[in-house]
Amino acid sequence: MGRPKAEYYPNHPELGDIGWTEGGEFNVAFNVSLAYLANDSTVIELEQIDAQTLEVRLSAPINLHEDRRDEVALELSDSRGETMQVNLAEDGPYATTLSGRIRIEGGRLEQDGHTLRVEVGDQITVRYGLGHMENAAMLTLP
Repeated sequence: MGRPKAEYYPNHPELGDIGWTEGGEFNVAFNVSLAYLANDSTVIELEQIDAQTLEVRLSAPINLHEDRRDEVALELSDSRGETMQVNLAEDGPYATTLSGRIRIEGGRLEQDGHTLRVEVGDQITVRYGLGHMENAAMLTLP
């Protein structure tokens, strides 16, 4: 919902269509509420499936393309602050979950050519979002 621009006043319809304001003062509250609702329904999980496999699962309202699998890249870090990229793919055409598996092999985490050296007892963290909208999951390697 917008209002006419100042050039139209007091009464100048001959100017034609020079555009309308967008009512940004109304949209800001709506957009912020959407961001908080999306963050509230976002859950990230990090689980060790077996001695050689970790799984990352992200539940979020991000099904942007129903005709193809959505993907997202997250950052995984260890206790020392070293990081690697982790790629997740949508679990199905209408899914709101994405997941990815990470191999544990020879003291390294590996996925899609990305590696991170780890040791027993390292705490690893995977994050989605930024600042106070960040969601994180942590796991201590046995």
